[in-house]
Amino acid sequence: MSFLSATLLLGTLAAGIPVALHLLARQPPRRVVFPSVAFLQRQLTTQTSRLKVRRWWLLALRILAIIAFAVVLARPHIDSAMSSTWTTVGLIAIASVGLLALASVAFSRGLGRSMAWSLLGAALITGLIAGIGAIRAIATGNAPDFRVDRPMAIAIVIDNSPSSAWSVVEDFGGGDIGGDAFSGGGENESSASNASPASNTPSRLFATARPGTRLAVAIARAGELIDRLPSGSRVAIVDRSSSPVGFSLDIAAARSRLARLSPTASPASIIRRTESAVELVRTSDLTERHVVVVSDMAEPSWEKNIPASLARSPLGPAEHEDVPIHVLNVHESASLQADAGSDDETSGAGGASVPAINPWISLPLVADVAPPPGVAIPIRFDVGVWRDPSDTRLSGVSVGNASSMGSNLTATVQLSLYERDPSLPVVRDGRLVLPPLRSVDRASIELTGGALNSRDEVLLTLPPLERGTYHAVIELIGDDRFMWDNWRFVTVDIPTPPNVLIVGNDTDETGVMAAAMTAPHSPDDPSASYQIQTVGYRDLAAVDWKPFDLVVLIDPPLRYSAEQNQIVGSNGGLSSAMLDQIAGVVTRGGGLMISLGPATEVLPKETGTGPGGSQSAGNESTSRWLVPPLVRSWRVPSPGTFWRVTASSHPIFSSVMRPSSMPNWSDFRVQRYWQVNAEQTPNTNPSVATESLPSTPWQVIARYAVAKDGPATGQPAVMTRQMGGGRIAVTTTPLPALGAATRKWNELFTASDAWPAFMTVRGLAAYLSGIDRRDATVLVGQTAVVSPDAATFARDDERNRDLPEKLNNESTTNSPMSLELYAPGQDTGRTIPWASSEVTIRETETPGTYFLRGAELWSGFSANLSPEWSRGETTTLTALRGWFGDENWSITNDVEALSLTGGGGGSVAVSLHAPLTLLVVLIFLAEQLLSNRFYRAARDPGTA
Repeated sequence: MSFLSATLLLGTLAAGIPVALHLLARQPPRRVVFPSVAFLQRQLTTQTSRLKVRRWWLLALRILAIIAFAVVLARPHIDSAMSSTWTTVGLIAIASVGLLALASVAFSRGLGRSMAWSLLGAALITGLIAGIGAIRAIATGNAPDFRVDRPMAIAIVIDNSPSSAWSVVEDFGGGDIGGDAFSGGGENESSASNASPASNTPSRLFATARPGTRLAVAIARAGELIDRLPSGSRVAIVDRSSSPVGFSLDIAAARSRLARLSPTASPASIIRRTESAVELVRTSDLTERHVVVVSDMAEPSWEKNIPASLARSPLGPAEHEDVPIHVLNVHESASLQADAGSDDETSGAGGASVPAINPWISLPLVADVAPPPGVAIPIRFDVGVWRDPSDTRLSGVSVGNASSMGSNLTATVQLSLYERDPSLPVVRDGRLVLPPLRSVDRASIELTGGALNSRDEVLLTLPPLERGTYHAVIELIGDDRFMWDNWRFVTVDIPTPPNVLIVGNDTDETGVMAAAMTAPHSPDDPSASYQIQTVGYRDLAAVDWKPFDLVVLIDPPLRYSAEQNQIVGSNGGLSSAMLDQIAGVVTRGGGLMISLGPATEVLPKETGTGPGGSQSAGNESTSRWLVPPLVRSWRVPSPGTFWRVTASSHPIFSSVMRPSSMPNWSDFRVQRYWQVNAEQTPNTNPSVATESLPSTPWQVIARYAVAKDGPATGQPAVMTRQMGGGRIAVTTTPLPALGAATRKWNELFTASDAWPAFMTVRGLAAYLSGIDRRDATVLVGQTAVVSPDAATFARDDERNRDLPEKLNNESTTNSPMSLELYAPGQDTGRTIPWASSEVTIRETETPGTYFLRGAELWSGFSANLSPEWSRGETTTLTALRGWFGDENWSITNDVEALSLTGGGGGSVAVSLHAPLTLLVVLIFLAEQLLSNRFYRAARDPGTA
C-alpha cells in the first residue's frame, strides 16, 4: 500500500483527543433535595472526578473516525494484483468487529460468561488474523505506479486478411448481381462492361488498399489508438504477413507503417502473429505492456485449428499473464454474433449493421485433365451468391431481375485469354506491359437457386489452341461488397504428348482404351494428347521400354504366390524379367496402370511357383511392389455392386466428381472383382536396395459399395501408390471389360452413357503420365512447380531441340540459363535461375497470373484466392474463448472503451479513497447515533 500524501497520516495522532475528553471530562453535578436544611452545617468541600472510561464504544468510534479521516486525506492506493488479498483482509476485519460487538452485548446484559469470553476471544483472533494479513500484503505487494500517463509498450496486430477487403457501405440498392449497387466506394475500378480486362484491374485490386473497406476502418481505429498513447510509448505494427515483428522507431514511423498496409491474400495465422506480438512487448523495459488485435472477426481467421482444450492454446490466460490482450472488432455489424442459443454479445459502438451479400466465382476447373491441341477447351466453375442467413432485411431487396427471396437471379461472367507473345511481359518506362487480353467467351446466367446462398455451374470455352502454355482470366462483371472473388485465373498447359504403351491381348479393348485417352482425336493423330502404341503380351520381348512414359496392362496374366506374397511371373508372355523392366519405367518417373482380370491367378501356399515362375523368395526385386497382395477373385450375387469414390478430390476423379454433375455409379454394376489386402506389406529381403522401396503405401481412392448388412467398408476398387519417382494405379476389376473373358466382370463401359468410366480412364492416364503434375493453377500461398516445355514454343528453333538434355546435363549447369518472373501487382520482373526441368516458385502471395519468360520459353502459372473467404460469416464468442479463455482479455467495438491499464505484471494503482470515504461517513453516523443516545439518557429526569 502507498499514499499520495503520506504526511497527512500524522493526523492520526489526533486519535488521542477523544481519549482525553473521555478521561478528563467532569461529571455533571447531581441535585439532591432534603426535607430540612436547618440542622446542616455549611462546609467548604472540593469535587474530584474519577479517571474512568464508561462508554467504550463511543470512544472507539470517535478514535476510528479521526484515524479513518486522516487516512482518507492521505489518499491510499494498493497494487491491482493485491485487490483480492485486501478484500479478504477487509472481510475478516468486519467479522472481527461484529464478534466484538456481540461480546460487548453479552457482557453488558450479563449473559453467560463463557459465551461472552468466547466471543471476545474469537474477535481478538480474527482481528489478529486481519492485522497479520494487512502487514503481509503491505510487505509483499508491489509499489503501485500512480502515473496515469506513463509510457507503455504496445503491439497493434492488424488483421489484413482477404476479408479486410470487404467494403463497408451503409446503403443497399437494387440491381444485377455484380452491378453498381454493390459498389464499395472509393476509387471506382473500371468494370469489364465498359473496359477490357487488359486495364490490369486485378493487379491494382489485389495490391492496394481501397478506401471504404474494413481494412481502412481498421487503420483508422489503430490511428485513434495511437493518438491516445502517452508520450514515450513504444509502438509495434504487426500485420498478417510473414515479416519479422519489431517496434517502430517512433510514432511517425508507426503511422507510416499503417499507411502502407494492404490486404494479403495468403495471411499468416492471426494466433501466431498475436503470440509473436506478446513476445515482442515482453522484451521492452517499460512496465506497462499491451497487445491490441484489430480484426473484422472473419470466421476463417479465428476458427482454424481451435485447440481441444484451453491448456493447449498458445494464447491461454497462463501464456500472457503479464500482457493483457484487447480485441477491437471493426466489423460493420453492431455486435459480434454469439452462438446459437447463447445470450452472449459484445457491446457495440452503435449504428445499424450493414446487409451482407456477396456474389462469387468458384475455383475454375479445366474439364479435361489433358486437353488436346486444336479443339475447344471447356472450363467449368460455379457462380453463386452468399448472404448472411441471420439478416432478414434483404427479403424485399431487388437483386437482378427478381426479388432476393423470389425467382431466379442474373449474373454475367466473361472469359478472357492473354495473347501468346514471346516479347511480353516487359518493363517499359517503369511500367509493366502485359500481353493483350482479349475476351473469348461470355455468358449471362440465371441462378436457379431459390435463396441467395446458392450456386450454379457455368461452362465457358477457350478456342482451339496449339501446344504450349496459355493464361486465362474469368471475371464476374461489375462491383460488389467483396471484389476479390470476382476474378479467377487459370493456366492451361498443352504439353508434348507422353508416349504410352497399352498391352493387351484383345484388340477391341486396347483400341477403346487408346480412344478414351486421345478423344476427340484418333489414337494415330499427331495432334492427340498421347502418342500411343499397342502390343500383345506375346510380343513384349521385342519392346524397347525407354521411350515410354506410361504402361497400361489390361488383364495381365500375372501369377501371384500367396506363399511368397509377391508376383512370380507367368507363362502368358509376362515374365519376371519383363516385370522388372516395367518397374524400371516407374522408378525413373513413369506410370503404370494395371487392370486386374480373369487372366490373373493366385497360387496357394502349398503350391510352387510353377514352370513359368523364374523368381524365388531369395531373388526379390522391385516388381513385388507392382500389385497389392491378392487374395481371391470374388463373384458378387445379382444385381452386383458398384464403385463408391472415397477420394473425390484425387486427380483421377477430380474431373468426374463435380457437385453439380455427380455420376450415378449405381448404374454401372460390377459382378466380379479381385479381393486384395491393401494394408498388408509384402515380404522383403534385407539384401534388396532400399531405394527400390515405394515411398508411400497403397492409397484406396474408390471402394465397392457395401450391402446394408455388410461390413463397414467395402473392398478396394481403385488403388494408387508412389514407387521411386513414378506412380502406380491398380483397378481390381478389368477395364474396359469388352473382351469375351472380361465382359461378365463389370458394366463400366457397356452400360448406357458410360461417361464416368471414360473420364476415369482419362484421369488415370493424366495422373500416371505426370500431366496432372503440370497443373499450373494453384491457391495463393502454395508452392508452384512449373515444368516448362520449351519445345512447344518454337518447335522449329534449332536452339530448343536439345534443351531438355541441356537442362538435365550437369556439365552445363556451370552457366545455368535464367528466366524472368513477372508477378501480379509488381512493376518489375525478377530473375530466377533455370537449371533443371522444373521451376519452383514459393512466393505466390498475390492472386493473378505469374508470367515466366526466357529466351527459350514462354510459360507461367496462375494463383487464386481460397474460396473460404467468399463467405462473410464472423466468428463466435465461444471460438474466441477457445483461444483466450475467460480472463486477461477483452473485446469491444469502441476504441474509447479500451482500458489500457493493468499491463506489466499488475502494477497499476487502485485507489481506496472512495471506499474509505464511505467508511468515514458511516463511522460518523454511528458515533452520532450512539452519542445522542448517551446524552439523551443523561438528561432523562428519571435518572436524577
